[in-house]
Amino acid sequence: MTIFFIWLGIIFLLLTIYLLILYKKSARGFRFQVKLTIIFILLVLVPTIPLTAFISSLATKSMEMFLLPGLDQPLLHSLDMMKRYLDREANYLLNEFARSSSPEYFFRQRKQVKFVAEFAKENEAFACKMKFFNPAITAPNNIFFSHFLDTLSFQQVPTSFIDNERTIFLSAMPLDSARARLIGFEIDPEFINVKEEIAQSLRVYNSLSLLKNSVIEEQLIWSM
Repeated sequence: MTIFFIWLGIIFLLLTIYLLILYKKSARGFRFQVKLTIIFILLVLVPTIPLTAFISSLATKSMEMFLLPGLDQPLLHSLDMMKRYLDREANYLLNEFARSSSPEYFFRQRKQVKFVAEFAKENEAFACKMKFFNPAITAPNNIFFSHFLDTLSFQQVPTSFIDNERTIFLSAMPLDSARARLIGFEIDPEFINVKEEIAQSLRVYNSLSLLKNSVIEEQLIWSM
């Protein structure tokens, strides 16, 4: 509301200066019109101030009804739990791969796994040194995954999804200070849909919070 009163003060000041100059330079008959103009301006502005304050209070309270305090925390917690679940699943699969008698046997048992790769540190970053692919994947996907792994370089262990392959989850497990093993496995598309819906809800909540705090209360209404 501070911005509103600043604008109101500037308008009053400019209008007062203009009317004083006009009043002094005008003939007597025209001075009555100046007074009449002032009365009409006051009749318009006087109810405008409480009406604007009422609209602002109504808009702010309406936003507060939708933005319950702390509502974003369960959403963030849900995303964190989903990530932990996938990381735990990835670690389980990587440990099973390490115990498996051969990569072929592992891929036959775990058809959802698309590839496993080993990385070694070079110049402070990990680069791909060895790749194992599920024989069941198609040739185009094999080429795509192979190119992806060849171009992948990271300094910290990645946990993410592959672009253009949103159902393939990536997670790596350090073997030692100079080596890491990366796995890419397919997850249920419904899992992705739920994750994106939660993320979208969180984005909407944050956008509304920003609108309430920095636009509705301080800028939008008072600058109209």
